[in-house]
Amino acid sequence: MERERDVLRRLAAARPAHLDGNGPVPPEVRNRELTGAMLDGLHTIARPAHAVPDRAGLTRPLTPRWRRPGWGVGLAAAVVAASVIAVTVPPWDSGPGAPATGLSIGTDGTAREFLLGAAAKVEHRQDGRGDYWHQRQERGAVHRVPGKDGKPGYDINDRSVDHVWMERDSGDRWRLSDNIGARPATPGDRAAWLAAGSPKSWEAPHGVITYQGWGLTHQDAPGGPANHISLRELEPSVLKTLPTDTAELRERLGDGAGANERLFRVSRAVELAAGAPVGPELRAAAYRVLAEEPGVRTLGSVRDRSGREGHGIAIPFERGEGEQRLVFDRNSGAILGTLNVAGTRPYGDFEEGDVTSYVTVLGNSWTDTEPPFDKDRLGLGFTPAGRDRVPVPVPSVELEPDGSGTP
Repeated sequence: MERERDVLRRLAAARPAHLDGNGPVPPEVRNRELTGAMLDGLHTIARPAHAVPDRAGLTRPLTPRWRRPGWGVGLAAAVVAASVIAVTVPPWDSGPGAPATGLSIGTDGTAREFLLGAAAKVEHRQDGRGDYWHQRQERGAVHRVPGKDGKPGYDINDRSVDHVWMERDSGDRWRLSDNIGARPATPGDRAAWLAAGSPKSWEAPHGVITYQGWGLTHQDAPGGPANHISLRELEPSVLKTLPTDTAELRERLGDGAGANERLFRVSRAVELAAGAPVGPELRAAAYRVLAEEPGVRTLGSVRDRSGREGHGIAIPFERGEGEQRLVFDRNSGAILGTLNVAGTRPYGDFEEGDVTSYVTVLGNSWTDTEPPFDKDRLGLGFTPAGRDRVPVPVPSVELEPDGSGTP
């Protein structure tokens, strides 16, 4: 029951501020916002209290019992910086758990054939060694902002780098999230941003978005009050019970979701496929579940949000609400990243085919290195001009302010 109430609180907190009020909410708007909350994993950043009003307790001031850990915010930034720089490497590192080598997966057939070929690849991958699973991802929400003096608007990516550690034996989980700032989404958006005077902050429904970023925003250790778990996420205790038979897994992943059965099934299957701490047989079974989804289709050559090129597979949402695109490494079958794309139904200012959010997989590996903290900290934002953190380098795929560089 407590878990159920927590889910409802998180759904309430995910509702955009511009939809608040006493008037009735159209069913299509309610369904769209619910879908977005589920698919984005309710990745709510705990910004400073002065930037975002407290909503259902998700943004709370620090209390005296939460002390600054000995490793400090500077070390957190260093950890995140290493991950951001690592955006050019495959999502699975080398070593005993490296992806199977050999010929590329065939890309001339159907999406189902590709996914089954990728499943065969990951199924033969050796399980890695280490006490902790360490997952690194960049998550981004795309916002459309107005231009200057009536000029066309442009898109910005509000970016955060997440680290998740899970101990192999106990299933204990640690999380760290660092908001690394917003950037124009494409070279065209960069040009519009320059024409607008290169602003360094933007107003958004959930608060202020800044170019520099808010820094370390969330730190969650096992047993603390944070409990920063997304709606779609599978608990460690559940991961250990999932079957490797495709039909059985398909049923389990959608179990208990009611009308949202397909949404939960796809979201959880992508979680297993993209980097959950599971064995190669279960990961391969998740690929096969995705291969059986209605409407799945191949996209050919696609780039993830960091610029890495791979093979794209699209899985449509229901009722014209867009699709999720998965970008695969052709040699290993690993997922490089995901893109949520707007559909035919209205979604803010976005048009059909526009990217609304994304996840870039920076790395997944087993390691003996312990997580660098053991205390919870919430609402850790500092004012951009005065926070005590080391600036985080941005990926090399990004254009410089003068327009040079590789997009």
